Amino acid sequence: MKELLLYIFGIPGILVVLFLLTLFYLFVSKYKKARTLGIITLILTLIFSSYSTAMFLASFLIERVEFKQIESLKDIDLVVMPSQGVEYNGKILGWMPSQDSFKAGNIAYDLQNRLVEQKVPVLICGGKIDNDIVESELIKNYFDRQSVQIRKTLIEEISKNLYEQVWQCSNMIKHYGSKNPILVVDELKMLRTLALFRSRGIEMVPIPVFSIQEDRSGLGKYFPSLRGIALSQKVIKEYLEIIIDFTSGKLRLNNLFYKENSGE
Repeated sequence: MKELLLYIFGIPGILVVLFLLTLFYLFVSKYKKARTLGIITLILTLIFSSYSTAMFLASFLIERVEFKQIESLKDIDLVVMPSQGVEYNGKILGWMPSQDSFKAGNIAYDLQNRLVEQKVPVLICGGKIDNDIVESELIKNYFDRQSVQIRKTLIEEISKNLYEQVWQCSNMIKHYGSKNPILVVDELKMLRTLALFRSRGIEMVPIPVFSIQEDRSGLGKYFPSLRGIALSQKVIKEYLEIIIDFTSGKLRLNNLFYKENSGE
């Protein structure tokens, strides 16, 4: 049900619905309504396929992030990385981390390497998907194959979505006794993820995985493009996820803001 809502009220779902309604009014010979809906659909398509529009919408998710400050990386005692998906790459390679999980994993383990003297572990969150594949275990094994170095990695194997990842990992963070856990996640998901951890009484230090590339094409970013549609889709989906979490009681307004000592 949730996925259906995310599609219908997201991009390109809402454009598809408007397009089908336009065809319906044409079919029943209501040309005035068809023309009106057709114009609305065209305008919305032009707006949301613009990379500049998508970046503008994304700015509200990124610039609203408030968080606890630390003096240096040496204050970190745990690196937390929620899984951002895995992909099937055929019979030979099988399941592998998605591009977002790959980038997040590289950052998480790079941070661990920088903190080698403190022996800081990485905690990867992500449970089972189809075919009994455990996302966190798959990502851990992938990065283990890339290095002969022994990595200290903890995994969470129960969760099925970001809310459950935060729930399960919060329990593990508290059990581990971490005082300054660092969060490695997509910049668009950072606001919601911090808020979800905050709702569990844990204040994380964010290290964003940048998914929005700087646009140097000048006027090109104002014209319709597939990458504009793709970014708008991700941004609007994240807004809808936040709204769903609020309406379902998983988040409160104060969870979006950092208050000193709120995680203690």
